[in-house]
Amino acid sequence: MLDLGLIRDHPDQVRAGLGALGAEPAVVDQVLALDERRRELLTEVEALRARRNRVSKEIGRMVDQEERQRLIDEMRQVGQRIDELED
Repeated sequence: MLDLGLIRDHPDQVRAGLGALGAEPAVVDQVLALDERRRELLTEVEALRARRNRVSKEIGRMVDQEERQRLIDEMRQVGQRIDELED
């Protein structure tokens, strides 16, 4: 198994090594694309969690019940989106 950091840092060397072993070097591009997508999803999840945490604190201090309920419903949707992304 190859270290993902090695593939990220030295993709040309990994392609050459795979070619020398008779493996398909194009798999490196697939791995890098999947890694990039994974990082994007992690960034989105972290941003959604930060927003949920920030808004949850605001909800606790709110007096306006309609606005409070609107934010609660919105944060439920944010939680569902987080769950979808984690899957």
